[in-house]
Amino acid sequence: TKSHYSEPYWPKKQGAVMAMERVTLFGLDIVRERRVNYSRLDPVISRDIFIREALVNLDTKLNQEFLTHNQQLVEQVEELEAKSRRRDILVDEEHLVAFYQQRLPQDICTEAGFRKWWSRQQDKDCLKFRLDELMQQDAGHISALDYPDHWQQGNLRLPLVYHFDPKDPDDGVSVLIPLPLLNQVVNKG
Repeated sequence: TKSHYSEPYWPKKQGAVMAMERVTLFGLDIVRERRVNYSRLDPVISRDIFIREALVNLDTKLNQEFLTHNQQLVEQVEELEAKSRRRDILVDEEHLVAFYQQRLPQDICTEAGFRKWWSRQQDKDCLKFRLDELMQQDAGHISALDYPDHWQQGNLRLPLVYHFDPKDPDDGVSVLIPLPLLNQVVNKG
């Protein structure tokens, strides 16, 4: 018999890269579509998929502190992009994948393998991003004076929300006014 594997994918539930297997005997299909653990068959491709989907895109059951830290930093840079209405501050996904590829051992391609390695890891900060690693360029031009986090009128101090998507009706900056405070807002316009 010969086995043929196709469509490797990352299912969060399994925590390992899976693929479809087709088994043939003299060219005739014996088994058409059987799910198999692809991590054991091709750990190199599985490692790349694991890093990209589980660690970068956070499609994982892992709940290590570095994942939360990294996501908060990414959101911080995305907020700078929304304020400045530019999409060139945050590094692309390939930089994030390269970050993990440099730091993870070559044999880590499943959540179980990661957990085992992580439990022996002494430096729990080794997988934490630094803000400067996430930025393609300096964002010093984005100041709190030009892009405030709050809007103030009299005693009212309301948060501002920046959103950058020209096709979205919420594109731009918005102030969210709770209904009970609406009568306290004065239109100076």
